[in-house]
Amino acid sequence: MSAEQTPSRRGKVRQSQSCLDRALKILSLRDHAKAELRRKLVTAGHNAGEIDAAIERLSSLGYLDDARFASQRAKSLDRAGKLGRRAIANRLRQAGLGDDLVRRAMAELDAAHDDQNTRGDLDKARALLERRFASLPKDSDAKTRARAARFLASRGFSSEVIGRLIRFDSRD
Repeated sequence: MSAEQTPSRRGKVRQSQSCLDRALKILSLRDHAKAELRRKLVTAGHNAGEIDAAIERLSSLGYLDDARFASQRAKSLDRAGKLGRRAIANRLRQAGLGDDLVRRAMAELDAAHDDQNTRGDLDKARALLERRFASLPKDSDAKTRARAARFLASRGFSSEVIGRLIRFDSRD
């Protein structure tokens, strides 16, 4: 067998994919951050030199751009309407983006909200509660309101938003 051929699970010989080819295939499915792509290529068994060369080539061609990825991913997560600002920022960090890129993407998101008059966190949280709970938690018992508050907190909504939607009385 040549160095470029590897046995498949069924014993047949198949050509192994070059690092650049594999990276292009991954990027054809969706945009990725450089760190995400690097992790996938390492998992696929490519060596560091091949990965660095592939990432450099894709970046020079404009196929791989962390700033573009951060902006598009933040907008996509926001449009889905299921996450608050903190959760969106955390997802960007999990993708391997630095704090500077995350801040810029979140600032762009804020500007888009101002320009397009899109729903804010309060409206998104209210819509999630309406879908998840039969009645809004402020009309429910303390246990249901606490569950709703935890639900919203897990989706990255601020305590201010949660407090405005869920009323906790001292009687509880």
